[in-house]
Order: sequence, then C-alpha cells, then structure tokens
Amino acid sequence: MTLDLCSYKTAEMNEFSETELDVEHVANELGKMAYTGDVTLRFRFWSDFCAKNLRLVIEDPQLCTVNLNGMEVDCRTEGYYYSKAYPVVKLPDAVKKGENIIKYGMPIGHATEDIKKMQNAEFRMQNAEFR
Repeated sequence: MTLDLCSYKTAEMNEFSETELDVEHVANELGKMAYTGDVTLRFRFWSDFCAKNLRLVIEDPQLCTVNLNGMEVDCRTEGYYYSKAYPVVKLPDAVKKGENIIKYGMPIGHATEDIKKMQNAEFRMQNAEFR
C-alpha cells in the first residue's frame, strides 16, 4: 500500500493542515515558503483487520522519526525494497481495525535538497500479515 496523501505540520504550526495533500504538493508548499526546520507528515489509512509484521519503506530513516498510532518506531534499517535507495523499517504490531495514523517527522535544513528528497520519497507498507 502506498501512503500518498498526508496533512503536515511545521514547528511553527499548532495543528496539522486541514487539507490532505500528496507529498509532492506538501513539498511544493514548503518550498514556496522557503521553510527550514522540523516538519511532520501525518498519513491516515484504514484497515479491515488487525495487522502485524508490517514494514515501512522510507528514505533516510536515520534522519527521521516515525510513530504508528502513538507508538514510536525504531528506525533501524531491516533490509531494502528493491534497492538500497529504499530502506525498510519494521513497524510495531499496532495496526488496528479502522483508522490508523503514521506520523513521519524530518528536519528540513537545506530547503531545496531536502524538499526534493521529500518529493521523491515513497512511503509504502509491505509484508502484511493479517489476523
């Protein structure tokens, strides 16, 4: 499953954006603002089942923070999705039936380069084992 729509929050914002946008549009918004600082993306997804043994594919996991339904994710790489450009991290067994939320935080220090990484990022979940 690709996680493509998200709301976002910068360090200056009290709440997440009301509108969910694709990651590329969020990156464009931040680029227009020439924003540097911490940004958090919030992805919502729904499941008909409780799921375990899920993996999240993200670029540069060592530079980010991730949590799933409020549980912190250990961002150590556990393999790759197709190539080393797409590291995989294990998600906690916290996917529940109904709405679930993944929050992905990253610092944006050099706006142009980091925004390009965000635009090119693919957030995927793989290897679901449903019960």
